[in-house]
Amino acid sequence: MNSAVLNRKSDKLNFIFKISLIILIVLLFWSNKYSSRVLNYLILPISLFKVYSTKKYEKTGLEIYIGLVLGAVAISGIDAFDFKGVRDSFFDMATFMMIPIYISQFKIKSDEKKKFLLVGALAFVSRLSLSFLEKWGYIQGLYNGERISGGVQVWRYAPVLMIGIIVILCLLTYRKNKNYETAGLIALLIPTVIAIVRTQNRANWVALIVCMVLGLILKFKRKSIIPILVGITLLSVMVYKNPENKYVKRLESITNLKNDNSNLGRLEHWKQAFEMFKGSPINGVGFSEKNFKNGEIEERYIHVPKIKHGHSHNNFFYVLSTMGIIGVISYAVYMLKLLYVTFRNRNIDYGMAFFTLLSIELFGFFETPIKYLDLTGISLLLVGFLYSDYLRNKQ
Repeated sequence: MNSAVLNRKSDKLNFIFKISLIILIVLLFWSNKYSSRVLNYLILPISLFKVYSTKKYEKTGLEIYIGLVLGAVAISGIDAFDFKGVRDSFFDMATFMMIPIYISQFKIKSDEKKKFLLVGALAFVSRLSLSFLEKWGYIQGLYNGERISGGVQVWRYAPVLMIGIIVILCLLTYRKNKNYETAGLIALLIPTVIAIVRTQNRANWVALIVCMVLGLILKFKRKSIIPILVGITLLSVMVYKNPENKYVKRLESITNLKNDNSNLGRLEHWKQAFEMFKGSPINGVGFSEKNFKNGEIEERYIHVPKIKHGHSHNNFFYVLSTMGIIGVISYAVYMLKLLYVTFRNRNIDYGMAFFTLLSIELFGFFETPIKYLDLTGISLLLVGFLYSDYLRNKQ
């Protein structure tokens, strides 16, 4: 009788957790404004109660790596201009980085995992569809009601688009049968590609091209050389035949270091970040946008031109300046661990997680994805599903 009662309580707890997870997935694709609250007030206490009631904690092997990164964030607050900013960043990072740990305490079955991915795909499609209703080819940002594609603040929507397209490409690549599902994915891929081109976000384009080429090589090996060469040929023809096309110009501008304001601005931000690093090389100036663009930095760290943005447009330089050497080492070790875990098995689940993480880091050469909690959350959800599945099959 006691066993039956415990099982019923466990089933209810699992149900509440899965509903909370669905809410989180939808929020991550739409806006991360309330996603941290779902983690703090629903998923975290449910996970803690699960461990308390069963008296069993399922280890993932990520604990020490998460601790290293969070430790670096905390240490960066020492002598920081804005300690409150570091404190808030610490709790946000802690909440999101522990997503795999939350999920690992609950055994997620394969069919349930597919349902979660379907919820994410539907959330992504709905946001994409509504944005096209505003004006064909333009992305309506739901954060501040600003037009994103062809307008201001392109970066706000580009990361989510990138994650969406990576998941779709992986599903297509590993699809073995079910023609109607393949047709549906292709139909979804078309507006997504249009949207991602319209954002004119070059960091996004580079990350996706590299991931697609690597994905073809891993999947088809030698056979992949044909579609890769065809793709390169078509891209070359497009650039050659349409030199005045704004998208072609945007693509060509990647190597323009003479008069492209975007490129020159990034170089300036990287220099600023390095100057900040030299002023506090061990623990950085404090992991927070407010610390990065604080006016006092000019007086304290040799000479830094006026900083207009709250980040360096580069993951490495942002971590280097805000968390110092300690932060760079801890973050690198953590990401290498995640990439290794997801690369060691090439089925669809591991493939999606690996290419999502890889695309984020490639994106990080030109942007600062460590700031985007929606990117962090979606990628770690995929990693969490892997660990949950691994622990379930292990028993």
